[in-house]
Amino acid sequence: MKIDFIGLEIITFHDLPLNKLSIELEPSPELVIDISEFDEEINGYIEKRIIFGNIESINPKSDSFKDYSDSEIYSFDYFLKGSLFYGKMICLKGFGKPTIEIEFSCRSVTINEITQVK
Repeated sequence: MKIDFIGLEIITFHDLPLNKLSIELEPSPELVIDISEFDEEINGYIEKRIIFGNIESINPKSDSFKDYSDSEIYSFDYFLKGSLFYGKMICLKGFGKPTIEIEFSCRSVTINEITQVK
């Protein structure tokens, strides 16, 4: 399995707009997040999808997001140990709303550009 570690390194995971977060356990366990990253060269946002595939462990086992209008990734810490990728993501749901903390390990990380928005 492939882990796009370099692709993750160039994304600033602080105050990063979160468009979608889903945890799928069947048929193959994966965590999927859609983000909007600001790009100064185009003076606009690039929407990306990050797929953490072949999940070995995840907590919580479901997402509790219903509305993504004010959601963001506050922080994302990660490391590799052997062939496993470990991540801990803290997401904010908006002012005065609770946070969600997701800890997981997986065997693949894929980053795809969805679209550019100016």
